[in-house]
Amino acid sequence: MIDKIVHMFEVAAGEGHGSLATILLIGFLFGAIIHWTRVDKFEKIAGFAMLEDMTVPKMLFLAIGTASIGLYFLIEAGYAH
Repeated sequence: MIDKIVHMFEVAAGEGHGSLATILLIGFLFGAIIHWTRVDKFEKIAGFAMLEDMTVPKMLFLAIGTASIGLYFLIEAGYAH
C-alpha cells in the first residue's frame, strides 16, 4: 500500500505539472469547496437528481470559474501554456 502511494507521488512529480505542494494545495482547495457546499451528502445529490436542489451545479460552476481565472493568471505569468 505504501509503495503504491510513493509511486503515485513519484509519477506526479515526474510529469512536470508543478511541485507536489502546488498539486496538494489545489486538491485541498477543491476538497474545501466540496465540503463547504456540502455536495458530498446524499441529500444534495438526490435533490439535484430531482431538480429540487441546485447546490451541485452552483458548486460546479464555482469550480470551473475558479479554475478558469487561475489558468488565465498562470498563462499570463508564463507558468502554463
